[in-house]
Amino acid sequence: MRNKEKLKTKILEIVEDNKPEIVSVDEIKKALNVKEADSQEFQQALTELENEGKIRMHIAIP
Repeated sequence: MRNKEKLKTKILEIVEDNKPEIVSVDEIKKALNVKEADSQEFQQALTELENEGKIRMHIAIP
């Protein structure tokens, strides 16, 4: 399992690298190779970043 803070950092890196393009959650999952075991931590990291306002405008959420 991955550390949630590491996931948050990696998600932010992907979003920053793709600005001004909007990135989908599926694209981020593929880029990070998120496994089923890491899925819950990934979702928590994504939710925390959304709540902090760091990715809301740069990510496509289904």
